[in-house]
Amino acid sequence: MPISISKFFTLDFTYSNNDVYYNNNIDGIEITDVNGARDLGVLVDNRLSFAKHIACIVSKAKLRTAQLFKCFTTRKYKDLLQGYKSYALPLVTYCSSVWSPSGKNDIAKVELVQKYFSKNIRQCKFLPYLERLKFLDLLH
Repeated sequence: MPISISKFFTLDFTYSNNDVYYNNNIDGIEITDVNGARDLGVLVDNRLSFAKHIACIVSKAKLRTAQLFKCFTTRKYKDLLQGYKSYALPLVTYCSSVWSPSGKNDIAKVELVQKYFSKNIRQCKFLPYLERLKFLDLLH
């Protein structure tokens, strides 16, 4: 089976912009060098920063959470919680052991999804954030 070289690329992980890159080739055809790529659904860049991935999943999860509140006619928190856990939360938890945020800003961005969901539950609207999580049993 022939290899489709046009579908190949290299991603060199670097610490600074002054690092030396090597030109890789197969049968004399140079392979394209990229700054970032998606692998198994996780966006990664050449500095092993997952900032783009975090921004992407937070955006998708907030959109799904908003759709959940828009589409469901019920306002029973247990039904909404089940929808959140099965429809929006998997986006945030998928491969989290790989891209787990370590910076305060990244953690805050990921936490926005849960804050947004818990704030829109009628029974939790006026509770502080930690008490909302306890009420919804989301403190894991």
